[in-house]
Amino acid sequence: MWGLLLAGAVTWGAPQEATSASGEKLPVFSWDAPTKGCPTESEVRRRLEARLAEASPTDETVDVAAVARVRRTDDGAYELRLWTAERGVLRERRLTDVECEVLADAAVLLTVLARHPSARSGDPKAARLAAAAEEREEPTPPPRRLDPSQRDEDESSRHEPPPPPAHSIEGRAGVGLGVAFGALPGTGPALRVEGAFELRLRARFGLRFEFPITYEVERRGRFSDRPDAGADLHLVASGISTCAVGRLARVHLPACAGVEAGAIVGRGVGVAEPRTDAVAWVAIPVRGGVDVLLGRHVVLAFALEGVFPVLRTVFVVEGLGDVFRPAPAALRAFAGVGARW
Repeated sequence: MWGLLLAGAVTWGAPQEATSASGEKLPVFSWDAPTKGCPTESEVRRRLEARLAEASPTDETVDVAAVARVRRTDDGAYELRLWTAERGVLRERRLTDVECEVLADAAVLLTVLARHPSARSGDPKAARLAAAAEEREEPTPPPRRLDPSQRDEDESSRHEPPPPPAHSIEGRAGVGLGVAFGALPGTGPALRVEGAFELRLRARFGLRFEFPITYEVERRGRFSDRPDAGADLHLVASGISTCAVGRLARVHLPACAGVEAGAIVGRGVGVAEPRTDAVAWVAIPVRGGVDVLLGRHVVLAFALEGVFPVLRTVFVVEGLGDVFRPAPAALRAFAGVGARW
């Protein structure tokens, strides 16, 4: 019954039978995808015919009907849903990729493999993607083919990605290593750990709230006339930032501003009675970044941050004088890895 229903859905408003140039009857097949970024149905049918022509005459042949439907995801990628009916069994598979062309090849390959179960693919990428297809245990019925009077209305609605679910929230956590200049003497390494959550307000726009903890590794501050005396200083700060995030298929572009507070901690060097002391640190960080999505849950993050101190407290070594004062503007650059869920 599923085979009959699927064949009926595929052939709504279209001829039911087609043959290849070699005279072989082609599977009943439908391709429904955005016009921008995806091949046309006639092009996908030509690929299907070419693939079937490569099958060996000795390959087992099974009557099959297939419906392939592609839509944009809220991340800007493409999602393929493919229904196939063979031997009275309905199967539904789902695939996601940044290239619609790859999904078209995968849909053709899966249809050919349903038609000729013993056939093999010469396209490694399409084969890997087809092998990774998520098959639903309880497939839903395929959408029926739209008739011409409905196509124009539907065509305009599928140029843009569908809106994300209301109040969609994404959590994030990450760690980064980098270099820093200006808040402490000279240039040195820095470490950052942060947690964040992001509200996906639109398909291509989000609002992120970050909670970073930053540590700038100890650096040496010395008096010019006494290079053996001064202080060893490090910085610890935590803060909150708000980010506007542009969301592309596999790249997110955050632009952030916030506030951070902490302390510059120093230990006297070259004095009779060295001691440890701290001065307050309050600053406004402004950051731009690039997040590269390696998968559903893994992110590579790169950021360049300008830091503008509100308090530029002088660090003093008792008995020797002022050893260091933060610059009016500091700079940090980070590269890191994170998780999202």
